[in-house]
Amino acid sequence: MKLAKALSSNQQDGSGDEKIIEIEVKELVEIIHTAAADTECVALHGTFGQGHGFEAGGFAHVEEIRNAIRVFNESHRVHAEPNLMHDPNLPLPKDGIPKASYAFADTFAHPTDTGNKEYYLASAFKHVSLQSRGELNLMGLGVSTPFLRSALDKYGVKAHVFKHGKYKNAPNSLTETGYTKEHMQNTKSMVTSINDHSCMEIVRSRSLPATFDEHMWKAINKYGTLTAQNAQELGLVDSSPPINPLNALLKGNKGETEMAAVKKWSNELDFDNFHAKESISLTTYAQLLSRRKKAEERKWKVHSMMSYLSEKSTATQHILSALGYKPPFYNISQEDFSNKKGKLAREKIAVVHISGGINHVTAQRFTSCLQQIKKDKNTKCVILRVDSPGGSAVSSEAILEECKDTDKPIICSMSNAAASGGYYIATACDKIFALPNSITGSIGVYGIKFDATGLAAQYGVNVQHIATGPVSSTYSPFQPLTRKMQDNLSRNVDRVYDYFKEIVSSGRHLSPEETEAIAQGRVWTGEQALQVGLVDYLGGLDRAVLFAKKNYTSGEPDIEVWPKQPTLKDMILGTNKMNVEDDNIWSNIMAMQDFIAHLCYERNEFAQQDGEGDAYQCKMHRNYNPNNLLSPPSVEIISSLLMGKAAYGPMTGIMLTATEADALTLGVQEESPQNGHIARSLPLGYQF
Repeated sequence: MKLAKALSSNQQDGSGDEKIIEIEVKELVEIIHTAAADTECVALHGTFGQGHGFEAGGFAHVEEIRNAIRVFNESHRVHAEPNLMHDPNLPLPKDGIPKASYAFADTFAHPTDTGNKEYYLASAFKHVSLQSRGELNLMGLGVSTPFLRSALDKYGVKAHVFKHGKYKNAPNSLTETGYTKEHMQNTKSMVTSINDHSCMEIVRSRSLPATFDEHMWKAINKYGTLTAQNAQELGLVDSSPPINPLNALLKGNKGETEMAAVKKWSNELDFDNFHAKESISLTTYAQLLSRRKKAEERKWKVHSMMSYLSEKSTATQHILSALGYKPPFYNISQEDFSNKKGKLAREKIAVVHISGGINHVTAQRFTSCLQQIKKDKNTKCVILRVDSPGGSAVSSEAILEECKDTDKPIICSMSNAAASGGYYIATACDKIFALPNSITGSIGVYGIKFDATGLAAQYGVNVQHIATGPVSSTYSPFQPLTRKMQDNLSRNVDRVYDYFKEIVSSGRHLSPEETEAIAQGRVWTGEQALQVGLVDYLGGLDRAVLFAKKNYTSGEPDIEVWPKQPTLKDMILGTNKMNVEDDNIWSNIMAMQDFIAHLCYERNEFAQQDGEGDAYQCKMHRNYNPNNLLSPPSVEIISSLLMGKAAYGPMTGIMLTATEADALTLGVQEESPQNGHIARSLPLGYQF
């Protein structure tokens, strides 16, 4: 018998110790969307607070996760676009039963997060519980900017900045002792926009009354830390139990606890709508989904091998038919075959990640990806997933020109930041999507010439230059700025800025005057960018993908993520040296292994039932990684037995790692599949 399950982020290993997992935003969103469509998953539970290590990056990242939770909450409805608000009056299916979602925290008072991204995410759950002695900080969003001018002066270092755009504030920390008027204006506008949008979404998610207006939020910000009782009275949380009630609710549904012990939670937790009897951790559920996907892929690989062998040999075809594998279905049911028929060469949408500071490495990687995508006739659309605060002008131009050189439609999906150089490369896109809290714009350019001659003189260092031209030592930190150097640097900055505005005007269909009004290095949130014409739609990656499906494909395309992770096949054969013959040989080897394993499975040899409720699988095949040519099946089987199940036990919590701050340190870099953690880079040349 299968029990209804609650997907939970609260996870422990075999020793009972809580651990932290790192997971990409897009992967977490996909898991929640899958759980929303899974009839066995009837509830979603999130654990927050101290000891759970929840780091959600920027507000735009949190927003995408909130959208996914909303899809889960409304999984009984038909969702046209998962990132849009849905009409509450939309007719429900006859068998539509809303799913429950619960959040529990021992506190929402992280000292370094006054904007409280953690509570912002938790507020998307239908029911929020705060431990009875817990606290809630909603003090408003703030940002701190260090200014180094006085320190540089003290040590004899000068930073000569050449920039276009009075709002181009990135180098101000080197040249100023505090906020300039424009810097203050732009930063305050952006912070206010993000804060106001977050407050509005909390009111909407929590169904708070109309009295929760701007004046109410100002009063809450001024008051400071709220107790659990304060938060419950205001409607910001639903209950304040002394402990996390999840285990008691699960036991109550299974009849393992006296109902009297459960009733104490009923009034506060809407127990009647909580139908789960078991919980499944986030990591365990993700592993289950991965196994299902691999099993489906293996099934079709085996089908391809059977078809191939039957075409090559009539005798093989007769043998397979005698074993019950009749063409053209072979090991596939007629229904699955009919659904798949005609889609073996499916249409594809390529999602290309551009993450972190833009430099020559980023440009080379992107160019390589797009050149391969161009050759694929099945790829109908390219989505640039941009999460970058900018970088080198030369590298940004290389990416832009590569985009212009393709005849495929290109869509930009902005993650937490797509500013400066990140927006530069978006100008070539047919459509631009941004989340309301994405950081974008910053249409401007600057260059920096450092002069450390004063520092050198303090330590008795005398640096002399012999040059054949008056500007040849421009970038030497031990050569003072001359008038000719200044003229050359200013001229170059002017040229790059003028071209930046030109491509914005062309791509966004704006007049030069309109572009200048919204440029000047000013940073906009996604919500503001929509109003001034820098983006086309508000929405995350899911909405961009849906737009591409509707407008550029004929059905349900495959989503292909770039850059791709190198496989063992690539490492052994060499990606650059591999030819078609090598690839075919490898594919035949892999398919033959799958074919043999499938025969074992069909004849119930080495078969056992999977503990997670999957169908019977071949034990040898399940433990054998076909891409690992250096380890026979017996080694992995013995190793897994020696290590025990605890070695593969679930981990705990959710942590979305932050790797790259945007220009104003309000957001962080989204993990990209090829980069992992990306160190901040400072490429030479002019910066966006």
